[in-house]
Amino acid sequence: MNIYTASSWKNPFYSDIVRQLKEAGHQVYDFRSAISSEGADLAFNWDQIDPQWERWTDQQFIEGL
Repeated sequence: MNIYTASSWKNPFYSDIVRQLKEAGHQVYDFRSAISSEGADLAFNWDQIDPQWERWTDQQFIEGL
């Protein structure tokens, strides 16, 4: 089974969940470790949008989406 895992970057259980799913024989897309076929890092991080994103107002966050 193909499984897409998505969660907060701060989720302390995320890595264990991905590992357990892989050990159970599933193909798992791990957004934290997304690598293209050319080797480029594809994992998204809000810092790519704005290093100060954690200080955004509600309106700035809506616009950032």
